[in-house]
Amino acid sequence: MRHLLQRASAALNQAAIAIGVVGSLLMLCAILFQIVARYILFEPPAWTEELARLAMIWAGLAGTTVAYKRGSDPTLVEWRKFVSPRARNVSLWLRVLATVGFAACILAASPQFLSLHMQRVTDSLQIPSVIAVAIVPLMALVLLVHALTKLVCGDESAVEDD
Repeated sequence: MRHLLQRASAALNQAAIAIGVVGSLLMLCAILFQIVARYILFEPPAWTEELARLAMIWAGLAGTTVAYKRGSDPTLVEWRKFVSPRARNVSLWLRVLATVGFAACILAASPQFLSLHMQRVTDSLQIPSVIAVAIVPLMALVLLVHALTKLVCGDESAVEDD
């Protein structure tokens, strides 16, 4: 079970990294194209801004899961090395419970949220807006897998597969 969780977490992490890289490159290309179109061609297309925004959302939320898995999500002080193993264990449980609560709220609202977006299209790209927002429940599912992996295998083991 532990090995399966670690492999699933590592595979999802690799997919999130790929989504983040592709999203960042797509956002960069869309913005560069918009700049060229605006200042050289004097006619920027409207779809570049929407594509850049969509790519930013996907890259940012995928990057959130990567940061959580690696334990590099923002903290004010790196206090874990100064406390006892018992306090670290309590901290792990609290962080995992908070993550599960956050992800569970997102997943509970996702069916209605996604069905609402199934009926809409984006303004400029004219694609179903569910494509733009599908990363939200996906991110919550990936966070749940990472949190479960941290709980079952320990906080440090979630980073080993990177």
